This record gives sequence, structure tokens and C-alpha cells, in this order.
Amino acid sequence: ILIFVTKPYSHHVNKMIHVACHTCAIVSVIVGLVAVVRFHNEHDIKNFYSLHSWIGLATLLVFASQYALGFLAFFYPGVQVKLRMLLVPYHIGLGVGIVALVGITTVAGVMEKLMFNRSCNLHGTLDGLKVKGYQSWDCVLGNTIGLLILVAVLSLASAIWLSKHSPSVSEDRTSDHDSDSDDRDETKPLLKDTALKDDSKRN
Repeated sequence: ILIFVTKPYSHHVNKMIHVACHTCAIVSVIVGLVAVVRFHNEHDIKNFYSLHSWIGLATLLVFASQYALGFLAFFYPGVQVKLRMLLVPYHIGLGVGIVALVGITTVAGVMEKLMFNRSCNLHGTLDGLKVKGYQSWDCVLGNTIGLLILVAVLSLASAIWLSKHSPSVSEDRTSDHDSDSDDRDETKPLLKDTALKDDSKRN
């Protein structure tokens, strides 16, 4: 997502990087899901029993749907320009929502692990000492990871919002559109459609 905020290269190259990163992400998620299911089966652990797994599976399904729709709409040249323009804001909004779902899934997983280990709010005897409300080091680490995830998601959402609503960015977009509109037009597909180009020239 940040590739469209920082815009280090041409819009076409940025789109290619965007597709490549999300392709690697979805492959990694599928490999991780298969590994978890296999581990559970080998150790006689039930699959998809926790809130963490439910949210994670829902996130994967939404992400896969977003990937497929985005690939067809913005990569394949056969889609009409009006439909592509209509999908752009929804594609961006759903992408930010998926990032939030990923953050929620990760935090839920950390909380689940801490609960299994009973790392937080310990009562009783620990190393010969009586403790009450004790937090072990992995509890502190888990809570810190959760806060960092929250900061990361909020920072990403803020960066996207500022990139779309900043007055200076709007002026830059206007100048970019005047000088290089074909290169930076988000409604253009990645693949060239020569047939569509020929028809437009004839008209």
C-alpha cells in the first residue's frame, strides 16, 4: 500500500511492485495456514476453534477476494474504464480494512498465546517468592508487540489519508495529470490492450 503513498517509481512500476508484494503475501499466508493445520493434525489439536483462527480465516478469504477482484480489474485490460474508476476507492478502502483485520488477527493470536502460557497476572509462588499480579517477560513482550501493531496500523491509515487529502498532494496530482496523465492514471490496466487502443484511435 505504501508504494502508492511514497510513489518512488512510475505508476506502472509501482503497480507491478504492488501486485508482486501481494502475491508473495497471499502465498505466504496459504503456506502458513497449511503448516498450522498440519501441526494441529499431527498433535491431535482441533482446528479453527478460537477467535484468532476465525478472524484469521475471514481475513484470508477477504484478502483472496480483494486480490482476485483487483487483479481482474486493474491488471486485466478487458475491464471497462468506468467500472475501473468506480472500483478504485472501494479497492483502497477495503485494502486498509484488510490491514486492520491483519492487525486484529495478530493481536488476538498474541493474546491467545499469553493465555495458554499463563504469562500475565500471575498469583502464587514463583522461584520461591510469593507474587501477585506478576507479569513475566513474555507478557510484557506480547503487550509491547500489540501496541506496536496498533501504532503501525494507525500510522498506515494516517499516511494514506494524508496522501489523499493533503492540499499540496492535490496540487501535485493536478500537475502530474497535466504532464504525465497516462503514466499516473490508476484507471489504466497494467497489461496493454492494443485492440482497445486501435478502437480509440479510430474514434
